[in-house]
Amino acid sequence: MRLSRNHIGILLIIFLFIALLVYNISNNTNFGYNTNNIFNTNDSSIKTYSANGVSFNYPAIWKIEENNEYGSNMIYVFKNRSSYSTMAIIQITHNPMGLTDQDAWDLIQNSENPEGTKQISNQTITFDGEKAYEQIFVGDSMKQQYITFVKNENTYSLVFQAPEKDYNNQKPNFDIILNSFKVD
Repeated sequence: MRLSRNHIGILLIIFLFIALLVYNISNNTNFGYNTNNIFNTNDSSIKTYSANGVSFNYPAIWKIEENNEYGSNMIYVFKNRSSYSTMAIIQITHNPMGLTDQDAWDLIQNSENPEGTKQISNQTITFDGEKAYEQIFVGDSMKQQYITFVKNENTYSLVFQAPEKDYNNQKPNFDIILNSFKVD
């Protein structure tokens, strides 16, 4: 069987495409697409926080502030310092003497909605190996996810908030923190 010039040209294009594909895969390149975003785990896109008995990853372009007043350790992880609307808040509170883990758990489940919000879901989940209470609220054009659990005589509250219209876009950033959060 004799191949025409058209067939040879098509075969040559297919061969070059396969060679380019193999080269790109073997060199971990990305066909010209920018994949250096928050979902990669290279040092330029993710940072790690480790203090106050907890550790977690967060988007490198976000900022952290800490406040240790009023008997709680507060860790603020926010996207934009000029607008604190998109952020995560981690609060670590030592449970008072005599308050059992079950007492703290009961208080968590019976807590009131934040002012001006409506609860759209609540459920019990497992978080960092512990039973946790997850609540989601909307109100004042904001959406907030609360996860609260008790461990080692401390109550840990994680709040993820963003404008309601932008919450789903920010959820992958929140998940970076959420999926890596550990009590040391």
